[in-house]
Amino acid sequence: MIWSFIWALIIAFLYFIPGKDMPDVSLWDALAFDKFGHLSFFAFFTLFLKTGLKRQTAFSNVRQRSTRFTMLIALPYGGVLELVQGTVSPDRTSDVLDFAANAAGCFLGIVIFRLIYGRS
Repeated sequence: MIWSFIWALIIAFLYFIPGKDMPDVSLWDALAFDKFGHLSFFAFFTLFLKTGLKRQTAFSNVRQRSTRFTMLIALPYGGVLELVQGTVSPDRTSDVLDFAANAAGCFLGIVIFRLIYGRS
């Protein structure tokens, strides 16, 4: 679980880098890299979270429904960060396509978990 928490903090940190500090690249390059970044960061976050929830032993209900709990944490986290970014961070905006990439990353993280551990 600690890795998912650390990864969540890294994601939050990246969300709040001021826009003026972002690298200056072409629009197409920025879109491709940005969406890939959202997808991959949330895939890893979801993989770490699902693994931690599945391995914990304190709450059998959470362990048995780890996919559901993972998605109930990861999807809103991606949405809230996107909304807060648009209201708090200077020179940054909220983007529904960024949230879509976050959500796709969440689902990809579950797929990767199943490829590694099977349907547990």
